[in-house]
Amino acid sequence: MPNETPKANYVTFQMTLDSEQRLARIYPLLKETLTDLRPVFGRISVGLERGVRETFAQEGPGWKELAPFTVRMRLARGFGGSHPILVQTGALRESLLSKTAFGHYERLEKGGMVWGTTIPYAAQHQYGTSKIPQRRILEGSRLIPMVSKILADELPVEVRRAVRGLG
Repeated sequence: MPNETPKANYVTFQMTLDSEQRLARIYPLLKETLTDLRPVFGRISVGLERGVRETFAQEGPGWKELAPFTVRMRLARGFGGSHPILVQTGALRESLLSKTAFGHYERLEKGGMVWGTTIPYAAQHQYGTSKIPQRRILEGSRLIPMVSKILADELPVEVRRAVRGLG
């Protein structure tokens, strides 16, 4: 898959057909039939953006409230007090919601994709630190079912297109 991924402290969603266990059984057939899955990965990208939008709107699931010190600091800097969590300038959120935003990272290839943000402090929130509680931006419980549904809906369509093109 991709020859160059973002630095380890960035937050990304990465997928290849080889890495998906459910697809591994049918991968030899898919590999022979489907030579370019970029259209499917493009739809997954749109779905990931939708999932992240929901995560920010609902502040989680499981995001801890901001510490009183953080709320005071935000107010002193002219930002909202305790909400929205993880949004001051909006740069982190926008880097995941807009393909043209600073920090957006997306690479769709024939057999895999990488999608996320290169904003370094995203990882501090995604994984937590000794001083910052974990607030998952890319939340598997929300994203994995959505990606699975897109694959279930779109792979048969792409197989039909490929088979029609062969005939």
